[in-house]
Amino acid sequence: MICPLAYWGCAIDIRHAYQGDREVELVENHMDEDKMKRHGVITPKSNVYYSCNCFYPEIFFIMIALNELIKLRIMDLTKTKYLYREAMDRKVIWDETIAILRLFQAEFVKCIKETFSAPVFSRWMNLLNADYIHIQEIAGQYIDLLNIKYINMTREKRLKNLSTIVRRIAEFRYDNEHNEIKEVVIEVAKEYNCEPGAIRLQEVEHPENIEW
Repeated sequence: MICPLAYWGCAIDIRHAYQGDREVELVENHMDEDKMKRHGVITPKSNVYYSCNCFYPEIFFIMIALNELIKLRIMDLTKTKYLYREAMDRKVIWDETIAILRLFQAEFVKCIKETFSAPVFSRWMNLLNADYIHIQEIAGQYIDLLNIKYINMTREKRLKNLSTIVRRIAEFRYDNEHNEIKEVVIEVAKEYNCEPGAIRLQEVEHPENIEW
């Protein structure tokens, strides 16, 4: 059910960032003249970091979706449906794919911890790690709509509404707007004989210039 716009947007931007097609930042690497002389090398004093901008609603959704993907990865590696004991299985604990995904999640959590107050951050962590979210059942068009609503807010309103956005995504099954969107998408997909993820909402158009 998940729409390609909602899921692949960030992944595509990360790939372009890796290729140097997005943001570029120079970060000091603590190399100085004395260290160069000591090691007998000449090196730059800054490292080049590539980055990209992502919408908060989309990245919140991706964090929850990654939890589900990691569960599937564990079950695939261990050939079992049991997760908690198998998370320490030797096939799992040293798996590079899981490690990379967790590192990506951890870096985002650090960013959120600096953005939210302590009580809000604690509630957000509970939502992120809640059981039985079933994020695979969400209508991706709903995430696209939340992205647009977020873009059209002022910076002050964005910060004020972040916790509400997280809750709406984590508890999408109880959100009337989501359920209405999903119902319409399924009906239109049947009418045009296509996958629900191929349906685009008319009101979802990203502006050319976005104030990040």
